[in-house]
Amino acid sequence: LTAIGRAESPCGISITLTGQYLDSTPQGVLFGKTPSPSVEVSQGAQEQDPDICGVTVPGGSGLVDVLFVAADGQRGVLPQAFTFSPPPTIS
Repeated sequence: LTAIGRAESPCGISITLTGQYLDSTPQGVLFGKTPSPSVEVSQGAQEQDPDICGVTVPGGSGLVDVLFVAADGQRGVLPQAFTFSPPPTIS
């Protein structure tokens, strides 16, 4: 992984991760120890182009690592790259 599209968000929001050679059928993406409920990888058009991974933010709290786990178990991590924000309140 090389970048995260949004470093802070409440749960349920879709964000993007960017990287090189991301597996198109990963085991998953974890925010801390919590898996994303939805992961979709789009390969770059050319080999040198970055791959984009769309994920849905799971529930959680605090500052966490974001971990991409490929189908073969290889891992890519963005250390302390994401902060869960509280959901908006309706008044």
